[in-house]
Amino acid sequence: MNINNKIKQFIHDHTWEYGIWYKEYEDFFNSNAGSDERQKQSIELIEKIMTAHGKEDLYKYLSELARIENGIKELEPWVRDHVSHAMLCYLLGIFINEYYLNDNFKIHVDNFQWKLAGLFHDIGYPIEIAQNLMAEYNNKINEIGRKLGFIQIVDPLFKVSYEDLPILTHGNNSLILIQNQLSKWGLSINVEQEYTTRLKNGKVCHGIISSLLLLKTLDMMYEANNPQRKHRDTFHNMSNINWNQNNFETHVVQACSAIFIHNLPVEAFNGVRINPINAPLAFTLKLADTLQDWERPSKKYPKGFSSDFYDLIYKSNSIVIITTLEDRANKINSELSDFLINDNIIVEKI
Repeated sequence: MNINNKIKQFIHDHTWEYGIWYKEYEDFFNSNAGSDERQKQSIELIEKIMTAHGKEDLYKYLSELARIENGIKELEPWVRDHVSHAMLCYLLGIFINEYYLNDNFKIHVDNFQWKLAGLFHDIGYPIEIAQNLMAEYNNKINEIGRKLGFIQIVDPLFKVSYEDLPILTHGNNSLILIQNQLSKWGLSINVEQEYTTRLKNGKVCHGIISSLLLLKTLDMMYEANNPQRKHRDTFHNMSNINWNQNNFETHVVQACSAIFIHNLPVEAFNGVRINPINAPLAFTLKLADTLQDWERPSKKYPKGFSSDFYDLIYKSNSIVIITTLEDRANKINSELSDFLINDNIIVEKI
């Protein structure tokens, strides 16, 4: 029983379409979970995958995330790995796209959209780490104040400021673009409310930050290479990279919208779950992110839960994840039920 081996078998004939070759993901799977080598491999693979789209600089976000996560373990030992996790999610998502979505709904998520959503959905996590560290100071100040008889401070004294993050070129606003996309997907999430409530209260959702950070960065890239934002094939500096504004409005906005919602609490969805037919990209990201539970190191479990504790069975168009860990099975099943419309995806404890 080893879920990594099963994923390799399923995706073997498809990975070249996603910018990765057999030897590359074989070396990745064979490296030790939680090791610097695996993080380094993840970053190098992501740079290679994105080079085909002229967006190789995006890998630097992952490099910075790896550096911060390694340095922060002593201060915040509960931090989970998000760099190798991104690559594992990406590979798992290839299976979901090529098998589950195709077999059940005859739907296929655009490969470029999945590259953006699968690989960069956690790039804002360093900001969440920073806010969590500030929260420790705020809590201590309040604790001292209570002991001295002072009223607890409602607004945090220290908080991350990111008011300008949604502002794009040409007067556009990320929150509006994402809200429009979520409405097309049939979701009833209030984007402005989710953003402003956290901003006001000094809270950070790494999904929201990742989404807005990626959208802002890609907006600058398109602006530099297609300043008039022409809705036609546009090539810059003799390259074969197409900066057509249609690609931004379709692929980039959809990917960032999926990232925006992937870490929101169930209350934000207002009783509406993600439909794989209406929102296949958001469905794939949430599903891959939820199922990818193995080999996520922490201080308590330096190597995470071994891939030997999990297995993947695909039969009659249904996904069954087998695990020896009952508490993990219960947690994952609860999330699947809360967020996704599905009746043939389950985690079973053996």
